[in-house]
Amino acid sequence: MDRRFTGIILIFIIILTACNHTDTQLKGQLDLIESIIEKDGEQAYKMLKGMNRDSISSKSEYARYSLLMAMAMDKNYIDITSDSIIAPAVEYYRKHGSNDYKMKALYYRGVVERNAGNNESALEYFVKAEQYVPKTEDYLFAGRLYNAKYNIYKYLFAHTKALENIQKSSTYFKQAGDTSRYISAVLGIANTYIVLEKFTEALTYLNDIDDLYDKFSNKNKSTYYTNLLHCANSGKITSLDSNKIIEDYLREVKNERIIYWLAISNTYIMSHNIPLAALALEKYEQNSTNTDYEPIYYYFLSTILQSKGEHEKALQAYIAYTEKLNQRSLFSARSDLKFMEERYSNELASQKAKSKQIIFTLIFALTILFFATVYLSILEQIKKLQKDKETYARLYQDILDEITILRDVKSNLLDNDSLNCLNKRMELLNKFIVSDITLSKRNTAKAMNELSKYILDKETFIDSTVATFSISHPQFIKTLVGYGLSQQEIGYCCLYAIGLRGKDISFYIGNKYYYKVSHSIRQKFGMEKNSTTINIFIMDLLKNSTRSVE
Repeated sequence: MDRRFTGIILIFIIILTACNHTDTQLKGQLDLIESIIEKDGEQAYKMLKGMNRDSISSKSEYARYSLLMAMAMDKNYIDITSDSIIAPAVEYYRKHGSNDYKMKALYYRGVVERNAGNNESALEYFVKAEQYVPKTEDYLFAGRLYNAKYNIYKYLFAHTKALENIQKSSTYFKQAGDTSRYISAVLGIANTYIVLEKFTEALTYLNDIDDLYDKFSNKNKSTYYTNLLHCANSGKITSLDSNKIIEDYLREVKNERIIYWLAISNTYIMSHNIPLAALALEKYEQNSTNTDYEPIYYYFLSTILQSKGEHEKALQAYIAYTEKLNQRSLFSARSDLKFMEERYSNELASQKAKSKQIIFTLIFALTILFFATVYLSILEQIKKLQKDKETYARLYQDILDEITILRDVKSNLLDNDSLNCLNKRMELLNKFIVSDITLSKRNTAKAMNELSKYILDKETFIDSTVATFSISHPQFIKTLVGYGLSQQEIGYCCLYAIGLRGKDISFYIGNKYYYKVSHSIRQKFGMEKNSTTINIFIMDLLKNSTRSVE
């Protein structure tokens, strides 16, 4: 082998091995990152940042890398507003990959839109992701998806839809065994019931997680006591002591920045403890991250100022409250996002219905094609069967005609050997006539096969006739050979010799072939066209050969 060619092959093998090694190594890295991303998002992000994504040639692995990067950035509270990172994953998993990856890619595409403030687009992607929830066992991610939808509906004051989604979220978090997220979801359910002024239902959910209190985070504890205060302040839950709740609240939650001071201020206002209500309001101001206070703050401020006799300031605060409230109401009225889910769900249902219709149409068309094929096949078999029956009937008639011919010439046979040969032939044909009547009724194809064997025995019959004359009239056969006749032509001459006429032989071997053979025999005998018939000429040859022997 050429050394240069061998070298090229070696280089190719080395490159291929290196590529396989690289692909295996890449897959191993991504597997490791995926396995730790939930527990250690920071480390996962560092590992992904350390990878050279330009070296990833496989579309599937690049899509996976893109998805993991989006997950890691979200885990590290890096709010991306561009789809450049997640787009490859969304595009690839649209047609490929598992249901888990399809759901996650669409979810993070929705997160990007949410981060950019595009709630309508975010909800659209969340609804698209939701279709894969029944097809996956990643309960943790399903819980996140419904929690994301809950937050959008909560922001829009669509509380009924918010409740529906946070309840689903809590169910999936519980199935996933994520206690922390489950607690947060249940607190969200309680809070939504409070907004809907269903305080008894809210308290029921709060009581359901009392036995998990030791697993509450400080934020969970703040939300828990805030919800209890709302229930106590409603006046519908008489078993709750608001002062005791505040005492427990301030004892359990030391971080003032996460305490919901507005709820405490409202409690003191309702008990007419204006100094403590004002102090709680000041705490709210001090710990707020921005000066865009909630509308209810201005209402409480107006109430406190009114109690202090500062009527003008109280009026200004109340006007600020109504303006803030009107802004929110206007936003809620203008936003049609409350109906987005129904619209997107209907679109998805419509697409599925169209897909089902297409599948049904294809199945129907294939079914018609199948039955049409079967019908044509049966039709073809019927035609073939009919043709076989016609052929069988014709051959059967040929046998009857042959028996008639052989019976007519029996009286003209000159010796016992020829007679025996003819009798054997007739016996064979008669045997078929008797036995094959039943056979043809049962199986025409088998009858046809048997009949064909009997017809082919004509050659055997002719050969046996020649053999008989070779023994009984050897001089006759020598005379025929002397004229230069072929073995086949000698056989036909023997048929004449046993008494068959020209028309009989013509029928026996077929008209077209008979005239061809007959013409050849006449030429070899030197018979003129209008001279004596060939059967008389051969019978004379037989008589003359017999006399010469005598």
